Amino acid sequence: MTNHNHHNEEGEYDLFKHSPMRYLGYTNEIGEAFRAFLPKSVVLATYAVATVYALGDAVDKGIGAYKKFSFPSSENCNVAESTTKQQQQQEQQQNSSAFIAFNKELRRWHVAERTTDTAIWQLLASVTVPAYLINRVVHGTSYVLNKSVSVNSAWRGRGVFKLIPTLAGLSMIPVMPHLLDPVIDWSMDRTTRPLFKSIIARKASSAGENTVFNSAAVSSTSEQQTTETGATPSVEQK
Repeated sequence: MTNHNHHNEEGEYDLFKHSPMRYLGYTNEIGEAFRAFLPKSVVLATYAVATVYALGDAVDKGIGAYKKFSFPSSENCNVAESTTKQQQQQEQQQNSSAFIAFNKELRRWHVAERTTDTAIWQLLASVTVPAYLINRVVHGTSYVLNKSVSVNSAWRGRGVFKLIPTLAGLSMIPVMPHLLDPVIDWSMDRTTRPLFKSIIARKASSAGENTVFNSAAVSSTSEQQTTETGATPSVEQK
């Protein structure tokens, strides 16, 4: 199935959306529809194909998030004003290291969020939920036919009798995205997505406080060294 919320917002070519590979997400649904005609091993193989497609899309989105993550300039970091050249160099070095570590941590969580979100969405919307529903449609149609058509009816001996439940299952495939996508998005918007956002916010806050703390510690050490050497720090008023 196509995830309407995971389209490439920049309009770039998406291998999992714009190429024939996107149809791999339908394989297990087709397998469920034809379950009556296929060996169990073949049906399971269709699930394997759809799962690989879903996880491949998740990895692709994670790699994309990693490449597109932009590191803000360290000039935006709040640091104490330098009073000596030595102190300025020490603060720059310490703050730069802390700032880079801070952004690498944010990037890791950003990549994890995109990868996990896509994986959960695809596994729900492309693999498990639609396949289960199609399985139930096929089973239900078969049950109704068996109850409605007499055992002695000539229809039971014809291939079309067995094919009707399969056709009913196949007819559900185009409808599934319109039925399931909004429901799954609604559910994830109220569960996994806020959870990840809160984790990233806490990580960003914690890392930011450590950056400022490290800068202040370097500033204090430098001032102490300046006092011990007898130098008078010059304070520039903004």
